Amino acid sequence: TEYAIYGYALEKMTIQLLCFLLVLCVVGVCPEQCAVLQEYSHSYPLGKVSVEGIHMLAKNVSLNECLNLCCDEGPAKCQYIWKFRNNCVGMPCINNKTACSPQTFEKLSSILVVVKYNNNNNIEIEDQTTPASSDVIVQPSPAGPVFDELANELSSSSSQQLNIVSVSTTSSQLVLSTLTSQSANSSSASTSILPSSSSSEVKASVLMTSVTSLVKSSSSVVPTPTSHAKIITVATDAINKTKEITLPVNSVKIFASTWPELSTAVKYDWQWTQLFGPSEGFLSVVGEKEADLTGLVQGVYGIKVSVTGDDGSYGETCVNVTVLPAPRMNTPPHPVITPSNHLLLHLPTDSAILEATGSTDDYEADKMTYKWEEISGPLETRMPPSYEQILYLKDLIAGTYIIKLTVTDVDGASNFTTANITVLASVDNPPIANAGDAQKLVWPHDHVVLYGNASFDDNGIVTYNWKKSVGPGVDMQGSFTPILVLNRLQKGDYVFTLTVTDGSKQQSTAEVSVAVVEEANKPPVANAGSDQTISWPMDSVTLDGSSSSDDQDVVQYHWTLVRPVGAIGQLDIEMPRGVSTNVTRLCVRGKSPTVYEFNLTVTDQHNLTSWDSVLVTVTKDASIPPTIVVTLQVEVSLPQHLVVLNASRSHDDFGIASYQWMPYPQNLAIGEMMSGSEHSAVLYFTNFVEGVYLFNLTVHNTYHAHSSAVVNVTVLPDVHEKNLVQLFLADRSVVLTLAKLTLLKEMICNEMGTETKVIVQETRQLLSKYVNYPVLHVPSTRA
Repeated sequence: TEYAIYGYALEKMTIQLLCFLLVLCVVGVCPEQCAVLQEYSHSYPLGKVSVEGIHMLAKNVSLNECLNLCCDEGPAKCQYIWKFRNNCVGMPCINNKTACSPQTFEKLSSILVVVKYNNNNNIEIEDQTTPASSDVIVQPSPAGPVFDELANELSSSSSQQLNIVSVSTTSSQLVLSTLTSQSANSSSASTSILPSSSSSEVKASVLMTSVTSLVKSSSSVVPTPTSHAKIITVATDAINKTKEITLPVNSVKIFASTWPELSTAVKYDWQWTQLFGPSEGFLSVVGEKEADLTGLVQGVYGIKVSVTGDDGSYGETCVNVTVLPAPRMNTPPHPVITPSNHLLLHLPTDSAILEATGSTDDYEADKMTYKWEEISGPLETRMPPSYEQILYLKDLIAGTYIIKLTVTDVDGASNFTTANITVLASVDNPPIANAGDAQKLVWPHDHVVLYGNASFDDNGIVTYNWKKSVGPGVDMQGSFTPILVLNRLQKGDYVFTLTVTDGSKQQSTAEVSVAVVEEANKPPVANAGSDQTISWPMDSVTLDGSSSSDDQDVVQYHWTLVRPVGAIGQLDIEMPRGVSTNVTRLCVRGKSPTVYEFNLTVTDQHNLTSWDSVLVTVTKDASIPPTIVVTLQVEVSLPQHLVVLNASRSHDDFGIASYQWMPYPQNLAIGEMMSGSEHSAVLYFTNFVEGVYLFNLTVHNTYHAHSSAVVNVTVLPDVHEKNLVQLFLADRSVVLTLAKLTLLKEMICNEMGTETKVIVQETRQLLSKYVNYPVLHVPSTRA
């Protein structure tokens, strides 16, 4: 998967290679005959899939067929063949012989073959003792899925790791590096940028980040040395090229060194570059071989340090700085026992359920573990511990149990709480016998049923036993049941005893008497109840005849009205045939109290009757005051000079005795109540002026109960006051009639215009002092 991004470049270069071979055949450069020069078993080229010009010849072919395919391509393209599993791979190995040097690994199923051509155009074979840990910088052709498979198989077989260092986007070339597990301290021209964190999630995210960062980087980041450039091994103080810090620590130093020592005659350029990682953080170079990373956040930072000499020498390495999150501060869990830490049970209840589902923790509470233990109890042996959330307790005995709940979280922190369960012994009270009420029969009735099912015991009655204690012979059915049936009773008195027994053999008895008497009928005794008095407006009473009696039974009741006779159709007797009844619509007839007499007649089963009467007196409550009916807000306008306040519609059941109109002291002094009207139902008020007048009206009934009301009289100004004029008739001998007044109004209208309206508010005879006044001429512009 580390080479998947280069599939497109491989396809492109493969097409170019095929086109080149086709051109060679066209121009007559035919493949040459060749043979095996040297064969290395369990071997692979030092450069592995990164060897320059490496390409796939065929799959699922024999070694000879693979050799022939290589020979067909010629020495310029194929001088080595690598038979790895079912893959046939060719390599030219012209520019970089070291990359094709055989490397032996006994567990690897692989053959590396050096091809010999007839024209002796062969390469010089590198010594097989080339150290397996040496790194090679090559310019390979792009790899594809087949080479991914080879790389993965080779990596898993030889415990080597192939890592991407950088990508030149302009030439689609790779710079690759091999590093065995034993070469951690050896020199390296180019190094891995993959993090060494143990977390698979971190590795995956870092790989994606590093690949993306490298693809986007410029080709100038890593200079491409020539095949003869001097390699400088660059190392840092990072173990396995990884530094790891844990927040809140957010800074780290990186120190670099080279091997061999750099020549003083050559000028070197050191470069520190962040290849990938979070955008937060700062990379600052302290010296050529020292850099500081500060302000780091959680994540993985890829840092590359490279050195380039002006003589073409070059070296680089990478460091992964992993910033781990701050350690979580664990809080012990909080155990909770429900329904309560204190339970009280009463035997025979001998079971209980305790739950720990309400327990909480600050982290992954669903992964908490539980342990229930009995700390103490009424028995010497303890119940075994339980490790479930819910504890089921059963077969408890009287005593106190202490149950301990211990809750442990995923970090191993634990906490506990306890619950006290108190089991009380059962209390067995003796039963209570109940033989029912005494019975009375009139001969010839000779049977009755006695009920003992009202008897009680806290744990239940086990047996019933009826016995006759006193009396003549009788037939008894159900003597050992709660209900006893008696037949063929004889005249006389009986006593029956009921004995009840509970489960603890505790007993209780009760007696009931039965009397059988001869028939001796007497008339019933009617009782209509006590006399009653109500005060109107209350208009209903309840008549009760339940106190009536008979030696056998009253079978009929009848209520009737005796007096007053005229009220029979004015009131309602709701249930005239009932033991009791409601009587409604009672009233006071006149000023004096009204007395109603009701009669109750009762009848027994032999039609013997008797009667009783009851009186109901309805009075009027004299303390109820009269009702005043008057207009409380009166409004008049000048020049009106008379107001009539009428309270004659006021009323009282006992009659109104007096009226009293009193003006308020704050009223205007101008205004008069006509003599005598202040003590009558109607008040005449005159000679008032503009303003507000208040009058208090008090009304008394014949029992001196009274009511009061306040009447407000508002006098408004004359709306025509601004247009009011006086006309004087100079001739005193003229008698002003209605006809003359109408003529005068018409003359004024004609003088002032047809739209003029004349309103005569007042006419009066002038005093002698006005006689010589001139006539007032009204201008036509005023109304």
